[in-house]
Amino acid sequence: MRYSELSDAERVVVTGMGAMTPCGGGVSPLVEAVCAGRSALRTVGLDDGRHVGGGPVEPALLAGFGDVDTATALALAAAGQAVGPLPGEVRRRLGVFVATGKPGMHLLERVHRAFVEHGPGCIPADFIRHVLPTAPADAIAERFGCGGVRMAPIGACSTGLDSVAIAARHIRAGRISAALAGSGEASLTPLMVAGFERMGVLATREPEPSRAIRPFARDRTGFLVGEGAGMVLIESLASAAARGAEVLAELVGWAVVGDAHHPTDLAPDGAGIARAIRSALDMAGVAPGEIAHINAHGTATKLNDVVETRAIRAALGEHADGVKICSTKPVTGHLLSASGSIELVITIGAIRSGLAPPTINLDETDPACDLDYTPRRAVPCSIPHALVLNYGFGGRVGAAVLSRWTGR
Repeated sequence: MRYSELSDAERVVVTGMGAMTPCGGGVSPLVEAVCAGRSALRTVGLDDGRHVGGGPVEPALLAGFGDVDTATALALAAAGQAVGPLPGEVRRRLGVFVATGKPGMHLLERVHRAFVEHGPGCIPADFIRHVLPTAPADAIAERFGCGGVRMAPIGACSTGLDSVAIAARHIRAGRISAALAGSGEASLTPLMVAGFERMGVLATREPEPSRAIRPFARDRTGFLVGEGAGMVLIESLASAAARGAEVLAELVGWAVVGDAHHPTDLAPDGAGIARAIRSALDMAGVAPGEIAHINAHGTATKLNDVVETRAIRAALGEHADGVKICSTKPVTGHLLSASGSIELVITIGAIRSGLAPPTINLDETDPACDLDYTPRRAVPCSIPHALVLNYGFGGRVGAAVLSRWTGR
């Protein structure tokens, strides 16, 4: 069915947003920091005594969530912002599509250290349920009384977009009328940081964390780990209209694909990414020349930035040169499985403000990355349609098309 032929019950709109990031608690601090090009990355002390660059969320912002793991607390806080004053009758039918790529890492590592030193008696009785991949979704459903479909889609660093896409598909199919969708991650832990160090993907050469991540730059060396959670409340247009909700943007197209190339690397030609972009545009009924802005995955790793550039050029053709592209990871850190949902929130902020966010720290572009990455400063830009792109280990690729809300 063509997008223009969809009924109000099939159109998917965003009516609420929430974010917990190194930039602060809430959507406004995040969007303001991104547009101002103000990095929130700093030197962080890990539990094993090491100091590394990264992006934690201030612990004071997570007070009141009990003994849950940090990732679940982040997801709960962001979910509360997105849900807002949603009526009880809507909450009771609300779907929850929320996951974390690495469940319970702070709690898991802390309990394991205690277990090695003191034995099984120190393990909390409810330990297991707090380190399941479903823990954030379960905690959200319990706290906010969400009685609809509950899923925890996990797609590595594409988890956030996967969750939103699967929730949107359920709405379009008429299975539910509204859902809370997103992701959270908290992996600034000794074991996880050491694992990324061993992979050689962390930007460890630059002593100042705020300058360390340099997407698409000639001298890029990788990323730093950030923590956070992003949530969107999505519903059918019919549901939003019935309760008089403000529409923030429309989710008009999405795609979740895999390139089946390698356990960690993307196919060098970017074919999987290009296929996802084309599929999302086709679903949306949006032509390549109508995309004004792309929030790219932009990890600042040597291979991925070049592959992403090739894919965008392949999918958009001659129109690729006219698109304002950014990576916001130098501001937030790489939020891993939370990337997609948080960058979706940032992109909605860009659409509503008419301001294309910058790629900071981009002083000299890699010749192999030959598109407009909006270096250093935000640029005024009318954004009728935007793309959000995320990729994960195993060749997972997520793409979403957002449109500015102009009414029915």
